[in-house]
Amino acid sequence: MTKDLLPIPQAFCQECRLCCRFLEPDRLTPFSSRPELRPILPEGFRGKTDPDLTLVRVDEIDLWQCTLLDESSWSCSSWPNHPFDCRIYPLVLILREGSPWLGVDTNCPFSLHIHRDSLQEKALSIKDTDWKNLTDTVKSTLIAHLGKEFTDGVLPILSLEG
Repeated sequence: MTKDLLPIPQAFCQECRLCCRFLEPDRLTPFSSRPELRPILPEGFRGKTDPDLTLVRVDEIDLWQCTLLDESSWSCSSWPNHPFDCRIYPLVLILREGSPWLGVDTNCPFSLHIHRDSLQEKALSIKDTDWKNLTDTVKSTLIAHLGKEFTDGVLPILSLEG
């Protein structure tokens, strides 16, 4: 299972916490925060604690916030054993023309400071290790949920097929 891939400076994370707050509970949220997916996820996709999402109000906007976010320190209470999706962020699993892809969430401030070649290399590592080791059943279930994903601001990087 891929470990933390991108050395994101804490200052970037504390700037927005976009990776821990979501506009809707099924838009780019960690798969392990979705109770219907937990039973099929391999252990490596889940953190030491499954996150849940709670509705919070931030600057007059309702957001779904990960319950693993410790607001006093702005850090993940499950670190370093947080869910797979969180470990690879700002890389995200997306659906593009019916196929699974890895993309970069350009809404993450750090994504603008990472060289594209580095992102491509990390995406290839995920494809060759994590994605390749998933069963066809898990892949098809995740793909079905990717069909519901909202991907504004996500730039496709690498197809996971082939």
